Amino acid sequence: MRKAILGAAAASLIAAGSAFAGNAEAANFWVNTEGETFEPANLSITVGDTVTFTTTEFYGQSIYSLSPAKTFSLSIRGAGDSDTLRFNEPGVVKVRTPGDPSSAALTIKIKPQG
Repeated sequence: MRKAILGAAAASLIAAGSAFAGNAEAANFWVNTEGETFEPANLSITVGDTVTFTTTEFYGQSIYSLSPAKTFSLSIRGAGDSDTLRFNEPGVVKVRTPGDPSSAALTIKIKPQG
């Protein structure tokens, strides 16, 4: 019984270590939003990386994506505030602000790991 418990504990630690090691390699990228623009306008990242969105808008900023690789909607409260998202699927994500669907967009290309 004790051997089984120790074996299960060791397996849990190995799994946790593997998950931690995968996250240790992840990078974080920063995107600034103002009005309907994004800086930078294009990003190339790897699965597992994060992107932090910040705004200089006094009243905040809303952004969204309806892309198959990542669907989300964020409301960043005010100037200097930020929100961070992790991208776990490869593909292309178009990020936009509400309003005109032909407005400028941020394109995030997410490459598979390895």
